[in-house]
Amino acid sequence: MNRILKQNNRGIASVFGTVFILFLVIFLASTLFVSLYSYEENAQESIDIEQERVQEKIVLLSLSTNNVSGTEYLNSLLINNTGTIITRIRAIYIDNIFICDPTDSSLNPYDTYINPKDYLNVQLPNNLLYEPLSKIEVATERGIKSVEYEWMLRGGNQTDSPSEIQKIYFGPLLLDFDKFYYTKYEDLSDPNSWKPGWSVENSLEVVWNITVTNIDDRNLTINEYSGFTIVPNAEGAQKPWFIEPPNGQDTIFIPSNTTVSLIYIWDGPQSGATQSVYNQNQECRIFMSFFGIFHEKDGSTKPYGQTIPFEAVLLRDPQIEIVADPTVIAAGSSMTSIITVTVLDVMGLIADNVQVNFTTTLGNIPPVTITDSNGVATVTLSPGLTPGTAIITATAENAEKSTSVEIVPGTLTIEADPSTLAANSTTTSEITARVILNGSPLAGETVTFTNENPELGELLSPTTVTTDGQGYATVTFDPGTDIGTATITAEWGILPPLPISVEIVPGTLTIEADPSTL
Repeated sequence: MNRILKQNNRGIASVFGTVFILFLVIFLASTLFVSLYSYEENAQESIDIEQERVQEKIVLLSLSTNNVSGTEYLNSLLINNTGTIITRIRAIYIDNIFICDPTDSSLNPYDTYINPKDYLNVQLPNNLLYEPLSKIEVATERGIKSVEYEWMLRGGNQTDSPSEIQKIYFGPLLLDFDKFYYTKYEDLSDPNSWKPGWSVENSLEVVWNITVTNIDDRNLTINEYSGFTIVPNAEGAQKPWFIEPPNGQDTIFIPSNTTVSLIYIWDGPQSGATQSVYNQNQECRIFMSFFGIFHEKDGSTKPYGQTIPFEAVLLRDPQIEIVADPTVIAAGSSMTSIITVTVLDVMGLIADNVQVNFTTTLGNIPPVTITDSNGVATVTLSPGLTPGTAIITATAENAEKSTSVEIVPGTLTIEADPSTLAANSTTTSEITARVILNGSPLAGETVTFTNENPELGELLSPTTVTTDGQGYATVTFDPGTDIGTATITAEWGILPPLPISVEIVPGTLTIEADPSTL
């Protein structure tokens, strides 16, 4: 009996063991399924994110700055989404230091999403100094990054590959890269004309302004043979500029721990001849050479020489176009030529709200205007009284372009119909003048008629007449009772009065009877 109970107990235990094992297997299988499902879901999410990252790409195009009392501050950064999906800019770094999350609504109230192939101007925080040698790095929400030098974005060309800027110093003079400027030679006397020297328009006659500090414990004197030489990365001859010591001297004295600005003007030591940069787009290396003497503590002197090389001065095309319409106008007339200027930034994008300055060698033109939302500025050239070729020059955003307008005398003709009148008759003569420029009639021009012999008749019409669409202006001459030659003149523009004669002759009286016999 006991054996039977024990056998039954073993049977019950076996059933419970089997059920427990089955439950454990099901539990482990479920857990494994959930884990595998979660892993597959996470893996797929990672794959999707990586696929999106492959499609995402951004390019930094340009950097705008604000000049406040001579100090340049960063303003905004133009970014191009060159990828195939929408991107969002989430971080700005300068020299690996986090600056901001640009999605902050106080900076960019409409967020920083950029559609594929589209552009966005991302506003930067205030009070960030423009440092040409600093690198700006931009990161997207997916972690894609783009980095570029500030100088390259401010005045260079994104299509050119950036080169590392060399900061090499041999000797006691230390170059301040933040104070490296240029100006056109003709603007040398204008203290506000200096611009950063990292990007220079080609073909200009330029003057360089470079700041150095004597970090030696001895005083220095540099002489007129100290020069600044441009060497193109592409083929081309070297071009030197030499310093201009103040007050007509041959040397410049630089005390220890003193900072000075050196002006480089001439193509040879005090040659009096200016120098132009190259006329093609390219990057250049710069070599600054200093020659002079050390002033030793014991009162003696020792020869001194030093070279500072650095790279990445970019020569570029002017980003400005100018058109005149028409290109020929009459001197002294009411004609005008419309001068239209289009301003683009270094990336070829329209530059609105930019000041454009105008000059002309002949005629009159407004000196300044502002570009509209299309980057276009328009002014009107009026001819004045002097004939010749007017050279109109527009300057904007470090760029300069010129066009020409011919100011010519034009042509005036005059005729009388009829040219003979009977004295004291009711017949009149039509005096007609015509204004022509380059073979075409001019409408809307003012012609003044004068009767030089009022005793022989009078002009019945107003003596000042505006030409019609065919360039004609007409008055009516009525003869008096005296006989003689009446002279009427027409005057227009800068041309001398043009005369026409009308003969006043005795009238003839005839009489007849019909019939002659009664």
